[in-house]
This record gives sequence, structure tokens and C-alpha cells, in this order.
Amino acid sequence: MAVPWSVSKWMASNMVLMAISDWVISCLTVVDEIAGSILTGDIGPFHVS
Repeated sequence: MAVPWSVSKWMASNMVLMAISDWVISCLTVVDEIAGSILTGDIGPFHVS
């Protein structure tokens, strides 16, 4: 039994959206950790020389 084209498109787009949302959540988690460490003084400003 064949799967309708609309169902295949929906599944593919749903998987892409899930992957993008996971990537965004991961980036926001890292940024939150860095910001928290800067605010508490665990790490200082980044100096590039």
C-alpha cells in the first residue's frame, strides 16, 4: 500500500522542523550557561590580543 505524497511531505517537513528546533534549543542552552557564568564572575571578559 502506497503512502500519499502529502503524508510523505508532512513527515519530511516535520522531521526537519524537529531537527532545527533541537539545534536552536542547544544553542540557547550554551548561551545561557555562558551568560550565567559571566554574571556570577566564574569567567571574565574575553581578551583577544
